[in-house]
Amino acid sequence: AIERMQHITYSETIANWIAEYALALDEWNVNNTYRGLWKLLEDLSLLGRNDRLTEVVERVSARTVDPAFHKHILNHLRERRNRQTHSLQSSQSELLETMVFQLKWYVEIMLTFHISEGHQFRDIGDARCFLKRKNIGN
Repeated sequence: AIERMQHITYSETIANWIAEYALALDEWNVNNTYRGLWKLLEDLSLLGRNDRLTEVVERVSARTVDPAFHKHILNHLRERRNRQTHSLQSSQSELLETMVFQLKWYVEIMLTFHISEGHQFRDIGDARCFLKRKNIGN
């Protein structure tokens, strides 16, 4: 992975994402872990200023073998993130821990995408354009 990253113009950004991933997982509060992983998923999806959060679902699900199935899961995770963000109370539950593991898996898909495919792009803007196209590779 280190050798691959030497050929990626935005490798410093990827290194920062890896650090954010580690920090999110090192968080003792599962609510903060969830928020940190969701924010990282947004960053990995390369959302533009005018993009909606639904674009996270589209871009990440396009990287999976069964996009339609994963859209349902990602939409559920996104809705949970929205409820959590707009609620004053935090929830400590086994369900939330399960959702953290699901979210972690999607973050890893996107990190893997950037590390393994990033050398194909001139820059991060080129990668953003690639991800904007719907259902690439499916």
